Amino acid sequence: MRRGTVELKFGMITTDAHAQLDKDIWLNNMSKAKWGDAIPQILPTQNVEHMRVDWGEADTERWFINGKVAELRGVCNCPTVMRDEKWGEAGAHRKYFPQRWSDVPLKVYDKAQRLQAMDEDTTDAEVMFFNSPFQSGTVFQHDAEFELECIKIYNDGVAEFRQYSDRYIPLTMLPYLGGIESTIAEVERAKKNGHRGLCMIQDPSRNHKDLPHFNSRYWDPLWKTCEDLGVPIHWHGGGGSGIGLDNWKGFTANETQGLGGNGNAAQSVIASIFSGVMDRYPKLWWIYAEIGMGWINYVIEGADHEWEKRKLWTQGLVTRPSEIFRRQMMVEFWFEKYGQVQRGDIGVDNIMWLNDYPHSTALYPESWDFVERTMAGVPTEDREKMLWRNAARIYDLDIVDVRV
Repeated sequence: MRRGTVELKFGMITTDAHAQLDKDIWLNNMSKAKWGDAIPQILPTQNVEHMRVDWGEADTERWFINGKVAELRGVCNCPTVMRDEKWGEAGAHRKYFPQRWSDVPLKVYDKAQRLQAMDEDTTDAEVMFFNSPFQSGTVFQHDAEFELECIKIYNDGVAEFRQYSDRYIPLTMLPYLGGIESTIAEVERAKKNGHRGLCMIQDPSRNHKDLPHFNSRYWDPLWKTCEDLGVPIHWHGGGGSGIGLDNWKGFTANETQGLGGNGNAAQSVIASIFSGVMDRYPKLWWIYAEIGMGWINYVIEGADHEWEKRKLWTQGLVTRPSEIFRRQMMVEFWFEKYGQVQRGDIGVDNIMWLNDYPHSTALYPESWDFVERTMAGVPTEDREKMLWRNAARIYDLDIVDVRV
């Protein structure tokens, strides 16, 4: 697989953005005779039970998979590009989700116009996580065959972005229900098609009763394959096995959404280290996306303390947790000022930048302004590592610097 070349015009590579495919990609590529209405598709509905917020609009649409609504908020998670007077106050404050596909701006899913959006946001390239209707990165609504077909279509669709431009860096969506061999086969296939990493769902055992915990040896063949292929593992948002709280019913929809951007991956980090996964696969990159970086020092310091007090090296955990983190883990930031103060303790080589396009917390179209504010006073060498050099290293990119 070719490495791919990115022209550096601005000096910023976002390591968390969200790919959106055209609404008809599954309808156009799946057998109607075989799957019928189970095929992922957008359908009209005025049922308020299908809406997180009833905007009182006519001709509302939603994604359906196997007859079930896949996303209550709208047809596309792209509030940051919906800032328009016609959407009122909700649009002005990045709270509005398009309720009809015809309202989704082309800059979200059109290959050419999305590149223009990158230029507007002074971004050179973007790592592409999933978006509607598979925000959680899986299709558990049917059986293993259905899941695999849906996911292959997604992975092929996002690979077309990569074929269109090296500025797109797609991540693989995994099939889970067909067994570990099926999962590995899709990783290998996607890698050949230009994908640069994969994203795991938050602990699979919490999402489906038949799947093992992500620390189980069941997943070792996947980790081994990814280590051999140079495929980094991504955990998005909460990222793993943490103790979670059910959403309080007193939260507004907007408040509930705000909680999502501050998920805590602390237990996931510790579980990954203490399970021995990282020591068994010391060349495997483990990346925590869209969750910030300021929290990691406390977590690693605590892990070191427990490792020492409990003499965990006598139980097979031979490497100090802080050494594991520096060796093979990455965290990301997008709005943190105070995380920058800790960058030396975290490790400048273990930090990457994101803009979260086109979600509500996205920096678009003001990424440069945010970077200037959050990184004021940061030396050029550190700044360049965090903004693009580390990303180029992790995703194996050739960089041609064309900045004047």
